[in-house]
Amino acid sequence: MALKIKRKETVRHAVRRIGRRLAANALKSLRDCDTLEAVHEVRKDIKQARALLRLAQRDLKSRACRRVTKKLKKTASVLAPSRDAFVKASALAELTSHYKSDISGRGLEGIRRVLAKDCRKEQRKLPRDLKRSRRMLKKICRDFRSIDAASGGWKVIGPGIKRSYRAGRRANRLARKTDAPEDFHEWRKNAKDLRYQVTFLCGVWPEQMNALEAELDRLGDYLGDAHDLTVLTARETLKQLANQPREKIEMLKALAGRRQKELHTKALRLGAKLYHERSVSFCQRLHQYWRKWRHKIVGPAQATAQ
Repeated sequence: MALKIKRKETVRHAVRRIGRRLAANALKSLRDCDTLEAVHEVRKDIKQARALLRLAQRDLKSRACRRVTKKLKKTASVLAPSRDAFVKASALAELTSHYKSDISGRGLEGIRRVLAKDCRKEQRKLPRDLKRSRRMLKKICRDFRSIDAASGGWKVIGPGIKRSYRAGRRANRLARKTDAPEDFHEWRKNAKDLRYQVTFLCGVWPEQMNALEAELDRLGDYLGDAHDLTVLTARETLKQLANQPREKIEMLKALAGRRQKELHTKALRLGAKLYHERSVSFCQRLHQYWRKWRHKIVGPAQATAQ
C-alpha cells in the first residue's frame, strides 16, 4: 500500500508521501548496497519518483517540480557508469545462455573477462558514488515534504495518465514503423512511466490494475532486455573490446542483433494489445474505476465517467 494512492487521500498528500517513501527506499538500498546489482534498484526508485512527478505535473508548482526532477536526474547520472557496467556483463551472460547451442569452443569468454574487469573497476569506485548519491537523496526526501500539488483527485492525475498513454501509443507506432533501437528505447521510457503510474493506482480496482501492471511490466522487460543489448554492442563497448579477435566481435554483434529482433517482435505483439485503445478511451475507463473506488460504487458499470 505504501506506493499506492489511498482512497481518501488527496493527490497533494499522495505525491509527498509516495515521493518520500521512494527516496527512503533508495537510501535504504544504498545503505545495504555492496554490489552493482543493488545500484539498479536505486535507479528504479528514482525512475518511479520521476514518473510520480509526471503524473501530477500539470498541477505541481513548476519551480519545485523542476528542482526535484533535476536532483533525481543528477543522482541517477552519478550511478549510471556502475549500472552500465553491470548491464553489459549481465546482457552478455543472458545472451550466451540463450544461444548456448550456437556458440562453439571458448565462445565469448574473452569478451566476458573484459566486461567482468570493467565491473570490478566500477565496484571500486562505488563507495565514492554512493556517498554522493546519499547526500542528494536526503535533500530529495526533504524536498518532497514541501512539494505542492492541487488537492483534487482525477482532475489532477487524469491528464498525466493520458499524456503517458498517448506518448507510449505514439512511440509504439513509430518503433513498429522504423524498427530503430533508439525508437524502441523511447517507447520503453514511456511504457515505464505508465507502468509506474498504474502501480500508484493499483488500489483503484486491484484485479484490473494489477493485470495491467503485470503486462506493462512484461513489456518493460522485453524492451529493457533489448536496450541492454544495444548498450552491449554500442561503440563505447566495442572500444573496450578492441583487443578481442574480430570474429568474436562479429559473433557478438550477430547474436545480439538476432536476440534483439526476437525481443522487439514480442514487444510489438504485446504493445498491439496494450495500446489498442485511443488515449481518451483508456483514460475514461480508468476514470470510471477511480469514481467507483472513491465513492464506493458497487460494480464498475455504475461508475460512469463525469
